[in-house]
Amino acid sequence: MKMKRVNILALLLLSVIIPVPGKTMAQGTTIAISTLSEEARETFKAGRKKKENIQGEAAEMLFNHAIELDPGFALAYLYRARPGDFDKAMELIDNVSEGERLTILYFISYERFEYKDALEYLDQLLQKFPSCKHVHLWAGLFYENILHNYQLALDHFYIATRLDEYYAAPNNEIGYRLMRLGNFDKAELAFKRYIALAPDCPNAYDSYANFLMKLKRYDESIQQYTKAYDLNPDKIITIARIGQNYAFRGEYEEARAYYQKYYDMADKTGQKAIALNLSAGSYIAEGKIRKAMDEMQKYIKLGEETGSNIDIILGTANEGFINLEMGNLKKGLSEYKRAEELLNTLDIPESTRRRYIFSSMGWLCKAYAANKDFEKADYYLERAGQIVDKTNNPLFMSEYKLFKGYIDMGKGNYQTAVDDLLDCNQDDPYNIYTLAKAYSLAGEYDSVQEYIELLESWENFSLEYAVSLVKSADIGLDN
Repeated sequence: MKMKRVNILALLLLSVIIPVPGKTMAQGTTIAISTLSEEARETFKAGRKKKENIQGEAAEMLFNHAIELDPGFALAYLYRARPGDFDKAMELIDNVSEGERLTILYFISYERFEYKDALEYLDQLLQKFPSCKHVHLWAGLFYENILHNYQLALDHFYIATRLDEYYAAPNNEIGYRLMRLGNFDKAELAFKRYIALAPDCPNAYDSYANFLMKLKRYDESIQQYTKAYDLNPDKIITIARIGQNYAFRGEYEEARAYYQKYYDMADKTGQKAIALNLSAGSYIAEGKIRKAMDEMQKYIKLGEETGSNIDIILGTANEGFINLEMGNLKKGLSEYKRAEELLNTLDIPESTRRRYIFSSMGWLCKAYAANKDFEKADYYLERAGQIVDKTNNPLFMSEYKLFKGYIDMGKGNYQTAVDDLLDCNQDDPYNIYTLAKAYSLAGEYDSVQEYIELLESWENFSLEYAVSLVKSADIGLDN
């Protein structure tokens, strides 16, 4: 079974194509945009630019206007992405260009977590439109976020900038990827170029602020976040990010004041949930576990009051996470089992249920392994493996190796656990902590230090980060 998974992932990676744009590829420069209205086309293009630069509300207003001008505008529905918009785009798919058809199929597959299909459509887009800057941006994001092939992602981001030197969005992605690879000088240049190309874009300042926060240049970071907020006071997540700077400084009361301000300003359940998670993380960092659990109770109650069932489920899972990681193993297992039960009984979209059913198998692999019940841990690992074999989903393949790593570490198979964990997502602080722990148990102390340093320089203060940082203090660095 292990070899089968490795071979499938290898085949997925071998299917990747990196065309080199040139004069002979002029036919693939752009994807035709099908609309009866030239004004609708230009409005859509303006909205696309906003969306690529993380200006969601401004983008949605432009997509709304494009749809008013042309109610049959398939791409405008796809990009707006309200409930029902993907279905509408599919209804209109027979009236669009070949590039638009592949674009619609790619994004719908991606949003439904059908990543193998999404990769196939992406490969077709790269073959047919090798000189389209937007396709290379999508490719970079897919290889980064789903396949975790970071060099390949960078290659595509750079291609996008060479195709259009004034194309701002890829510079943001280049900055983040170089930052996470530790190339801080070049990362800072990329973020500054992003600002130069998009001086009116709040996200440009937001990203640079995030970079500065990672480098512990907190005063500078707060200044950049303030610029971002001044440009767009509606993007209230910036308030929470200012709070993260204070959390990194250890000024947790000040941090929570900003989280509370963000919570009070938020009008969406998801935003309020972020505030509660951040607040819980600050309490974890202070060793105030009971108060962190109180924040999770607020999270669950918020879901109940707003009818947001997914937040009830995730709040319960977070209770399991905190209890398990802070040493209350039986309670952690109990809460994770409760979250799985809710996931199977509460009313949520089926695509969301499928995604989190797989995640719940990881919760239970970890919790049963921590409680030394390896028979049940292996049972859930086997179920997860069946889903991987059935779907060939590369993201699930990565997560499966994480689940297996939990169990191998619990069984004392430390080197095998290291091998498992090296194949999972390295852009998650909890995964970094888990890998550091596995290296420590395997006696590879030089690698432990490397991953502890990576964790200590993380760029976002979150619940997962706080738990990981607290637990990492107990990892041995020598014999």
